[in-house]
Amino acid sequence: MQRGEVRSYSNMVSRARGPVARLVVAAQSVLDNPDVPTVTTLLVYADARAGLLSVPVGDIGYASALAPEASLRSLVGEVLHTCSPDELEQIDVAIRAALDV
Repeated sequence: MQRGEVRSYSNMVSRARGPVARLVVAAQSVLDNPDVPTVTTLLVYADARAGLLSVPVGDIGYASALAPEASLRSLVGEVLHTCSPDELEQIDVAIRAALDV
């Protein structure tokens, strides 16, 4: 698993108009440690829900920087898209803006 990958996610509960995938944003050192049961992700929706804090990721949808969450590693599935360096920069800017840092 690599930072910047958009991956499928086997959600326990399906939500109407819910996320279509997860964007992995955890530090690589966390991702490299299999003993850590969760990884930090952003929800990826089909539409832009957070205005400037939604970043397009390939043809998959929009990653929302409003609510980073801990996703269970065991439910993170296949790679759907790998973000370009430009996409990752936009995501980092959106996360910083959402966290007001």
